[in-house]
Amino acid sequence: MLDSDKPATRVSVEHPPPAHVRSFGVFPEPLSTTRGRLKDIADALRVIARDLPEELRRQSRWTFAAALLKEAERTRKARDLKCAYRQLRQALENDRMLRNP
Repeated sequence: MLDSDKPATRVSVEHPPPAHVRSFGVFPEPLSTTRGRLKDIADALRVIARDLPEELRRQSRWTFAAALLKEAERTRKARDLKCAYRQLRQALENDRMLRNP
């Protein structure tokens, strides 16, 4: 009997559970700060632009964080978002604005 003569058999295939898809710009983990909770790029840029005192906003750690956040928003690359998130977290830690680091 040839293979083509055999009746087709059904094979049960287990599919992985659906992956949780996060919209771009959402941080891997929200940052709880003295200025509120930062969940995404928009929250972070808003805090930098509106809530930070001018003397802090001019510090290189904050200008760098803002530039990286804007670049991540522009490129929509995960690695850019990760870099921006790290720099933002570092700036928050340096100025003792991060709760529960």
